[in-house]
Amino acid sequence: MDKGVGSVSDAVVRRATAADLPELVEMALDMHRQTGFSVFSVNRDKVEWYLRDLLENAFVVVAPGRGFFAGDVSSSWFSEDLCGWDKILYVYPKYRGRRLGVRFLRLFEDWAVARGARFIVIAVSSGVDVGRTGKLFEHRGYTCLGGVYRKE
Repeated sequence: MDKGVGSVSDAVVRRATAADLPELVEMALDMHRQTGFSVFSVNRDKVEWYLRDLLENAFVVVAPGRGFFAGDVSSSWFSEDLCGWDKILYVYPKYRGRRLGVRFLRLFEDWAVARGARFIVIAVSSGVDVGRTGKLFEHRGYTCLGGVYRKE
């Protein structure tokens, strides 16, 4: 993995392991509190189960104390074309805007393409910095396909 990009060059980004699970759970819970999904209840055991499954079966990288990214490669319900799908992209607020998310994304893109992904699909569904995050993805060559809506 690359040594660094921009002002986060000192951040160690590496494949996450089972030993990282407690920190990943805490980051995921922190993410939940900051998003538009914070109105939903949260089940810590389910979060842990989900992250453990991703660690065993998908792509998970972590910058300890700064953030993490998880994604996988699979086909859609309507096609056999393989796609890289993001599952979680989280960067602690004080490290946002420093290109750590870009590092995560580049690593995921390389991993997904190496596994046969024809497309990479990334969502901005948190409700946090939607415009800025969307512009970042568009700058990286992504096209906006729609939005996420919630009704109570």
